[in-house]
Amino acid sequence: MVQSTGTAKKKKVSTISYEQFVKMHKSQLTLIPKLYWRSLYEKITFSIFDINKNIKVETKQITYANEVKKQMTARVCNKNGIRQDDPQSIFLIQHLIHYYAVEGRELLKELIVNRDPLLTYLKKLMNVNDTDACTFIDNILSESWKYAISFQIKSKGNKKSLPIWSITQQVGMVIKHSFDPNFQMITFRYLNSKRIYSIIFPIKSIVNYGDEVTRDYSYFEKLNYDQLEFNAQMQQKHIDQDNESSKLTNSFSSLNYSSSEKQPKKVDCSR
Repeated sequence: MVQSTGTAKKKKVSTISYEQFVKMHKSQLTLIPKLYWRSLYEKITFSIFDINKNIKVETKQITYANEVKKQMTARVCNKNGIRQDDPQSIFLIQHLIHYYAVEGRELLKELIVNRDPLLTYLKKLMNVNDTDACTFIDNILSESWKYAISFQIKSKGNKKSLPIWSITQQVGMVIKHSFDPNFQMITFRYLNSKRIYSIIFPIKSIVNYGDEVTRDYSYFEKLNYDQLEFNAQMQQKHIDQDNESSKLTNSFSSLNYSSSEKQPKKVDCSR
């Protein structure tokens, strides 16, 4: 199990050289134009998350079947547009939490026990406010498919894939599907720290200010399995390491509570 968040801008998170980065991630980089490789290396190395300066989430209220709902759209907010020939036109999207599908319930129990601040984000995002822990978990899991992205890892020598669900920062969740997309989004695992990001870059010569950002959800279905984003041998090594450590970990900083607050020790949802 891995959970990850970005750190402050310009805080170096890697000591590997650019050449080492390319060698370690060659199979994943084949899906990304070479023009962007060095910028990707620098943005990962120094935790540069500049997507919000280029793409924003626009929220509107719409009425559907006599019910008012929020409609969120990702749009280019860089007044100069985003050019395909600009080496900086590749952006990181943070994965706030990710988990194997079968671990979702236990992960949420762990977050509740630890009073993780991520719970506040999930409650607001999914509009779930149940006070009963088990009902809360049920409702979060039933709503997750609307917000999470999923990807698969192919293990070496095994044709079956391991589905992984991920909650990203908001912009990653609202990018809509198009059969004629202007961006491509792929999942990228930085093997030096095992962090997972979504990577997005333009596939049109220019995407203008105010244009909606779209991607092709079926992109990976069109690829041969051997072209998928993870190097099977390296990935299997990390899967094995993750499985050896069954304790769920959380990279969010712990909240400080007064001694008068009772800390839950266990969430029991057995029926």
